[in-house]
Amino acid sequence: MFSRTRCVPRSEAIRLPASDERATVRSFHLPREGRLWLLAIIVMFVTGVFKTINLLILLAYLLAGLFIMNAWLVRRDLTRLNAGRHLDGPIFAGQPFTSTIQISQTIAPERRGLVVQDGPERHLLLRLTNREPLWLRSSRTIGQRGRHAAPPVLASSRFPFGLVGRAVQIAPAEEWVVLPQIGTLQHNHFWDWLARQTRGDGRGRLRHRITLQEADVRGLREFRQGDSPRWIHWRSSARRNQVLVREYEDPSPPALLLVVEPWLPATPSAIDRDRLEALIRFAATLVWEISREPLARFQLIVSTYDRPIQPLTIPMLEVLAVENGSASTVPPGWCDRLSRSASHMPILVLTSNLNSTLAESISRHVGRLAAGLLASSPISWYVPPRPTP
Repeated sequence: MFSRTRCVPRSEAIRLPASDERATVRSFHLPREGRLWLLAIIVMFVTGVFKTINLLILLAYLLAGLFIMNAWLVRRDLTRLNAGRHLDGPIFAGQPFTSTIQISQTIAPERRGLVVQDGPERHLLLRLTNREPLWLRSSRTIGQRGRHAAPPVLASSRFPFGLVGRAVQIAPAEEWVVLPQIGTLQHNHFWDWLARQTRGDGRGRLRHRITLQEADVRGLREFRQGDSPRWIHWRSSARRNQVLVREYEDPSPPALLLVVEPWLPATPSAIDRDRLEALIRFAATLVWEISREPLARFQLIVSTYDRPIQPLTIPMLEVLAVENGSASTVPPGWCDRLSRSASHMPILVLTSNLNSTLAESISRHVGRLAAGLLASSPISWYVPPRPTP
């Protein structure tokens, strides 16, 4: 995981070099400078007492007073600090996301020299007032899907002399769900392929037919990868100097029931784990792309998941993100739930098992053909994402 940070405004907060040291909450601690300062106080006081040098004793008192003042200022500056951490949207593996920390205070004195640490990120606050909060924004990238433990946000200070340090927690630890990587789906080719697989008669999807009726044409749009050259409207393309294609009305909105079988043997090899990751990325791409189609009806069922999944994009992706695979059989009641969800929806079974018979079993159970696909197989209408290290 790497990150880059942008602090606003620059005059009030700057970024310090990242540190791999794990920060901890400490009431008070003495840095190396503070220990040497105490040693100097002790040496001067003892020398002044035994040799009756009042100047040394007075100097020891002065140094001790500065030490006590530093401890008091550090304690005051770390009192009544409020902080909150916010994420700008969902987190996808391998894609940068923005984490924002909002810091404010509720007492009048200005605070200076505070160091805010969020994991490896450290920010030096040159000045913090009670007039308006300070926002610290960090752009990060997490390479692996699943649950990610975000450490608490800590604030520490040694201002102004650096003799005494203290660290307090200003925001609790959090658990983030990192969603799987998303590939590229060619929608038109996918729906044609699904229609051929589920009908069994080799016919493609009706929405891509060529028609001469004006009522069936919804409009013109730019040419996208996967469009047929027969849809090009040559006259409008020549007039606007860009390739435009006809967009046809679809008599029925797209619908899909996606069944995911995240199979993983009890003693998996590296190839087995790669197949599982390919399955999760493939299923996440279908969830993300099809859910964004207008009026699309989409339902996800994971064979190892024993509860219904909300038909919402982010909850479905979160279920896939935390899936670790299993070699167990289908849980009880799973087929009954499938029957209720499969009302006239095309069924696609994605699996990571080379010897899976789940698609055939579903076809017999619902009384119609279900398409089966091994997720690691090369498909013309799907481009997998580049795996992150």
